[in-house]
Amino acid sequence: MFKLNHFARTKILGWCFIVVPTLLIGLFYFYPMVQTFLLSLSAGKGNQLKFVGLANYQRLLSDPVFLTALGNTLISGFPSATHGHSGHLLLGLAQSENTQMAGRFPDPRLLALCHLPGCLFPDLQVFVRE
Repeated sequence: MFKLNHFARTKILGWCFIVVPTLLIGLFYFYPMVQTFLLSLSAGKGNQLKFVGLANYQRLLSDPVFLTALGNTLISGFPSATHGHSGHLLLGLAQSENTQMAGRFPDPRLLALCHLPGCLFPDLQVFVRE
């Protein structure tokens, strides 16, 4: 019988830890996304669907209510995304030993302040432009 050495067994096990989750993500995340996009190219009810191409997207992009909602989302989402990421970047820099910021935060509670903008700005998204 063929026997694998320790290095080969660990290598195979490592690939199993990579391949299996990748296949599961593909199955439960990307497959429904593709199916949803294909469904968006059709119109009808139930199983009475017919292919309409990009007509649904044309109708959506000509709707003023959708365009207002899209604008509001972009306006409110930009500060949240930028400040949230900068807070995490500062936290990473503060914890890194290879930067000038290393050791600048003697108290770990001060590191939590780096997360404050990312926590506050999503709550400010209630302000909507009309």
